[in-house]
Amino acid sequence: MEIIFEEKFKNYKKIYLSVSGGVDSGLGLYLIAKHVYENKLNIKLVISTAVEPQPDFGRNDKNAKKIVSIVRDIFPSVNMETHLITFFKGYTREDDSFESRKFIKVQKMKEMHNEHWKNENYDLGISFRSSFPKLKELKQNSLMYEKSKEVGPQNRNWTGKKNDKIVTVNGKNYWQPFLNMTKKDFSLLYEKYDLMYNLFPYTHSCVGNAKNTDNFTKPCQKCFWCLEKYWAFGLFDCYKAYNL
Repeated sequence: MEIIFEEKFKNYKKIYLSVSGGVDSGLGLYLIAKHVYENKLNIKLVISTAVEPQPDFGRNDKNAKKIVSIVRDIFPSVNMETHLITFFKGYTREDDSFESRKFIKVQKMKEMHNEHWKNENYDLGISFRSSFPKLKELKQNSLMYEKSKEVGPQNRNWTGKKNDKIVTVNGKNYWQPFLNMTKKDFSLLYEKYDLMYNLFPYTHSCVGNAKNTDNFTKPCQKCFWCLEKYWAFGLFDCYKAYNL
């Protein structure tokens, strides 16, 4: 599966990209920079990264910075000098439940994006949210299936059926190009564009706590995001992702 860039994409001059440091946004940044470069488009890419409260969570900003640096080196003529990094505060891993923390995080993400858009007007905002494995595939891996219940809705039947077109909300354009793609789709694209050795090793997926990651120095290999990455790539987070 490939991403088809809409014809009107060439009319945008300033694009706001959410880059977390994971495989999804790493690939997304690469593909968009590649499109801008190959079509000689005069587009400024502004990158935004959110970091969960310290010291309870990992420093994904280090992974995001490295990924941005790699993509800049590949496409040096593409304007992506602005990288906005926001450190969240106000919650810990001890807060009630994953759902409670997720709600707080989502609210803080909205506040962060609204603040960034208030400071500078963008033609398009892009996030690289992807789809869970299809329900049939999830059930073939009982551990991943059980872990998936901790991080998302019980109903997986929507996988591959979401609106992945550019939409306009309150006068602002948004796009989620990966909404109907899974990490297995990404693994094929990482191979196709020869990104397994220069970009993939620096991507970070694990959301384990300090205890089960030796203070965020290795993947826990137990959380859903670790298991999903292994399902798609046959690999957990690499050593390089924790030594930046």
